[in-house]
Amino acid sequence: MMSPSVARGVFNLRILKIDGCQSMEEVITEEEQQGEEIMTNEPLFPLLQELRLQSLPWLGHFFVTKHALEFPFLREVTIHDCREMETFVQQGFVSLERVNNDDEVNNKVMFNSKVSFPSLEELYINGANSISDLCSYQLPTAHFSKLEILNVKECAKLRNLMSPSVARGVLNLRILEINDCQSMEEAITEEEQEEEEIITNEPLFPLLEELKLQRLPKLRHFFLAKRALEFPFLRVVCIHDCPEMKTFVQQGSVSTPSLESVNNDDEVKVVDLNKVMFNSKVSCPSLEELELDRAESISALCSHKLPTAYLSKLAKLYVSNCAKLRNLMSPSVARGALNLRILEIKDCQSMEEVITEEEQQGEEMTNEFLFPLLEDLELKGLPKLGNFFLTKHALEFPFLRVVRIHDCPEMMTFVQQGSLSTPCLKRVNNDNEVKVDDLNRAMFNSKVSCHSLEDLTIHWANSITVLCSYQLPTAYFSKLVILAVRNCGKLRNLMSPSVARGVLNLRILNIAGCQSMEEVITLEEQQGKTIMTNEPVFPRLEELQLGRLPKLRHFFLTEHALKFPFLREVKIDDCPEMKTFVQQEISVSTPILKWVNRDDEVKVDDLNKWTQQKFNSKAGQGTTDGYQSEAKDGDESKATDGEKSKASDGDESEASDDDESEATYGDESEAADEDGSEATESRKGEPA
Repeated sequence: MMSPSVARGVFNLRILKIDGCQSMEEVITEEEQQGEEIMTNEPLFPLLQELRLQSLPWLGHFFVTKHALEFPFLREVTIHDCREMETFVQQGFVSLERVNNDDEVNNKVMFNSKVSFPSLEELYINGANSISDLCSYQLPTAHFSKLEILNVKECAKLRNLMSPSVARGVLNLRILEINDCQSMEEAITEEEQEEEEIITNEPLFPLLEELKLQRLPKLRHFFLAKRALEFPFLRVVCIHDCPEMKTFVQQGSVSTPSLESVNNDDEVKVVDLNKVMFNSKVSCPSLEELELDRAESISALCSHKLPTAYLSKLAKLYVSNCAKLRNLMSPSVARGALNLRILEIKDCQSMEEVITEEEQQGEEMTNEFLFPLLEDLELKGLPKLGNFFLTKHALEFPFLRVVRIHDCPEMMTFVQQGSLSTPCLKRVNNDNEVKVDDLNRAMFNSKVSCHSLEDLTIHWANSITVLCSYQLPTAYFSKLVILAVRNCGKLRNLMSPSVARGVLNLRILNIAGCQSMEEVITLEEQQGKTIMTNEPVFPRLEELQLGRLPKLRHFFLTEHALKFPFLREVKIDDCPEMKTFVQQEISVSTPILKWVNRDDEVKVDDLNKWTQQKFNSKAGQGTTDGYQSEAKDGDESKATDGEKSKASDGDESEASDDDESEATYGDESEAADEDGSEATESRKGEPA
């Protein structure tokens, strides 16, 4: 761009941006032959505050000089897509191996002691594919003392960020992000030989608030240290797609192969340190948000020996695609997570339980709350999950509003009774719900309470036969607004009449693809039947959708009239055995029902009578209102209301998929997602 002599005359330059210059090799050229010794001691751009170098494919460096440079007011540096840039300031005598006993002089370190940024606050390095280290290990400790934001991305050869001595001088760093660095093995390197015992007692990034490590395929750990580390202000941690990362801070002394315990701490086993993301060697007392994705080498999120208050401020925890993760944490650690509001676990192929039962001592602790402020829980794609927690004591989640259980085929119950070792057990504490048979098949029983639950989705839970125990308190689901149950192959019914009458606020009910369901409300209530059946069932229900339930005979078998005063929309599809909504001659009043099977012209005052007329009168034709008959003689019948006939297996499958996604279940799930999961949607954008 210019010569050194011209550059030193630019006294007032505050902002320098160079973008898209395809042939630029250096910013300040070294074409100054005379008087160099005098002039190079003068400042270069002495008032520069912001520097941006972008899309300069041939840029090798900013300046070649024999002398140190200082930019006293430079606050922000961005280097983006400068793939040949090996260092910021290059030493003039590149053939020299040592200068003043300084072995940092190489061509692959972005920052060395020849350049100083005492006021630098923000540093962005993106696409610098030629550097192997961000900065020299020989930098002064205070080199980045004012740095607040460090973002490093797509530096293919970068092996590590900096040495411990340099890192401990970064006293004001608040945000650290490292993304898409294919060769990075550790963030803080262990290549510090001298004075290590003294330095490691000093804090590392003491003001760090947010840490993101993403798509680092060779990263094994953040730092290898002999001593415990504390990040007192760290609030957000995101570890995404780091398949080789086995622990956050690795114990330095793992070289003794038979080591089992350090300082009488049996968590520090080699096997644990290699599989547990968080152990007692690192402390994050202010951590509020933690996201782990594709950490494929860990078997547990944290050591079972962590202090109870370790995660005391954690509010959001997202775990996904951790293939070897068997459980999340111990009961003692879980009970210390007093502020957890959102918990999502997805696509962890080996997870067997969320809270492990590996707590041998202090059993009296199980009477304490577990995640007492939990509001939103999602368990999805966990093929080996058997239960959320195995315990002898009842659990209460007083603020839990949203529960989604999706594709957990082995999950038989939410909270499993701990004392199932007696094979003939039929009663516990005179509670006849606690049969072994029931506990293994009911998703919810009286051992867990979620009295604030508003949105419940159960999908692909193929091991349950009933949604909840018949002995649940009437008010168990009193605040439930949306209930969606889909593709639960063994589910025979939803709940008992007594439980159903306690669901006072249910507005949307969707049941689809449950091959074994025979009735929605079961008849298995023997006592107090006459009294209880006079009470309303789902008194605020507005939308009802039943689809692909081949064994469903009726919604509810009762001797008393039913009334749904707010029911506006009904859709019943592919329920071939359903001949009546309730028992014959029993009226089902729906005074404001306007929309039945996509036909807004149908006026229905008695849903039971309508069901009998439509399903029985057209049984021979195989048609329901708004739906297609089966194809005859292999021909596909004409589609009605945009839906396809079932002419062949392929057509049937296609129609089924279309029905679910477009009308029958798409409407419901869309409503559920929009109405019931506002908290889930809003959480992504709300501040941690």
